[in-house]
Amino acid sequence: MFSLRRCRFFFFEETCIMEITTLSDVFRLKAPSVEQLRDWKLCCEKALARRDFPYFHVEQTTRLDLSRELLLGVKSSGIWLVKLGLYDPGREEEIAHFKFEEIYSWGASDNETFEFRVASERTPYLFKTMDATDINKQLDARFNVWQKSRPGNERQRSAAASTIAASSTMSAQSQQPAASMEQEAAKAQAAKQEAAKQEAAKQEAA
Repeated sequence: MFSLRRCRFFFFEETCIMEITTLSDVFRLKAPSVEQLRDWKLCCEKALARRDFPYFHVEQTTRLDLSRELLLGVKSSGIWLVKLGLYDPGREEEIAHFKFEEIYSWGASDNETFEFRVASERTPYLFKTMDATDINKQLDARFNVWQKSRPGNERQRSAAASTIAASSTMSAQSQQPAASMEQEAAKAQAAKQEAAKQEAAKQEAA
């Protein structure tokens, strides 16, 4: 078992190579044919999809303080940026992370561009990647789970429930006087009718 960071597939002058990058090393496997390499690629994609692979290969050119090629990790608490070991393959390091409390917007402006913004910086983080839509979907899903698990949400839900219950009670109480007035009016009307009948009966008897 090892922590997989990236899989790449190469075909050059009839040479088929599958390259696997882990935290500590790079493995290169030679495929006997293009068909076999294609099968390896499909199997790798299916395996990563089942495991909800959290890292995506991205490229950025707007920030001088970051490497051009990075791995963007979508985790349960926010976004992680990992520096690729271009001159020392397999020697990656996490260089920045942003929690959901810091991030106030993100999105895929098109199929190949993903960006996010943090409250403490004016310049957005902009990336070119073929996985822009997938990154956006994964981030949305993880944010929803994170938001529901926050302790404050339970208090907010309880407060909201109390407010609704109080509103219902007040509404019911405000309706009670109106109902009582209608009942009294009905009783008074019935009493008048009964008195009128009795008076009519006396006059007939006389």
